[in-house]
Amino acid sequence: MERLSSQFGTIPGNGEPSLLTVSEGASFVRLRPSTIRAWMLRRKISHVKLGGRVLLRRCDLEALIARSIVPAKSSGEVTA
Repeated sequence: MERLSSQFGTIPGNGEPSLLTVSEGASFVRLRPSTIRAWMLRRKISHVKLGGRVLLRRCDLEALIARSIVPAKSSGEVTA
C-alpha cells in the first residue's frame, strides 16, 4: 500500500491512496475481485488504465456505495 501511495498520490488530509488495485478496491467494498472485474467490463464501475495497470479511484467506489444505499422506512409507512 505504501508503494501505491508514493506512486499515485494520496487523498489530502487522511493519507489514504486515491487509486486502488482491483484487489484493494474489492476489499474496500467487501466484494470479490472477480465481481469488480466483471463490473468494470460491463462499465458498471469506472476504472483507470495507467501504464498497463488497471486501477480504481476511491471516489468511484464511494459513489458506488452511495448509489447502493436502500433507505430505511419511516415508522409511519405501511407495506402492502
